[in-house]
Amino acid sequence: SEDSGDPYYSSNGYGKSQSWSRSFWYGQEATGNYDTGAHNWGYLHSPLITLAGTGTNELRFWSWEQVEPFTGFDTRSIYISNNGGASWQWLWDSEDNTSNWHQVSIDLSYYAGQNVILSFFFNTWSELDNNYSGWYVDDIEIVSEDPPPIPTQSPTGLIALLVIMGLLLIVATINMRAKPRL
Repeated sequence: SEDSGDPYYSSNGYGKSQSWSRSFWYGQEATGNYDTGAHNWGYLHSPLITLAGTGTNELRFWSWEQVEPFTGFDTRSIYISNNGGASWQWLWDSEDNTSNWHQVSIDLSYYAGQNVILSFFFNTWSELDNNYSGWYVDDIEIVSEDPPPIPTQSPTGLIALLVIMGLLLIVATINMRAKPRL
């Protein structure tokens, strides 16, 4: 039978956090793993986030993962919704299983100016081989950067540039008309 696990929760479970003392974790406090004896899954939804309308928007977070080593099982994914959670679009899947903290960056610029919800989703896909620590997520942030300003030319600088270009054109024309004598 399938069982929807509890959503992620804030934990100091088993000492895994990138900074401070807490992180979000998919697992069971009592056992330190996510083995419930059944197929299970869970999610962590962000509150509604308004992304900047210009420049770049990037999701950054720290991830620590220890799951079964078989591809296609114990997946760690991130989804985004721009319609209040009515539908979700896939953003990212982890293939890391190194049991080390590493920083993840995901470009959200496509969603600039929109209100979005992010979902961190863990799924075992089976009841087998789930005796691992799971997925810890820490220091989640949205980083927005304004686009660089468009450089402007002062009228004096533009006139000087045009004068130089004109002189080069005159010199090139004179050189082309001058023919050597034999």
